[in-house]
Amino acid sequence: MGNTIFLSTPSRTSYNAMIRYAFKLYDNDASVQLNVDNLADDTKLYGFIYSEPRTWKLQLNYRF
Repeated sequence: MGNTIFLSTPSRTSYNAMIRYAFKLYDNDASVQLNVDNLADDTKLYGFIYSEPRTWKLQLNYRF
């Protein structure tokens, strides 16, 4: 059979953030939300995989 491979990588801390603002729009509930993943923009190599770069997501929610 094959040999067992053990992969050890340094620990990684990931910082994510979210901010949300809720309001009324035409007497209905609405909100705007911003999510940011990987605030530090850590794109180092961990084992055989690189970390994803910083990503942003802006979302608008509206309830009828």
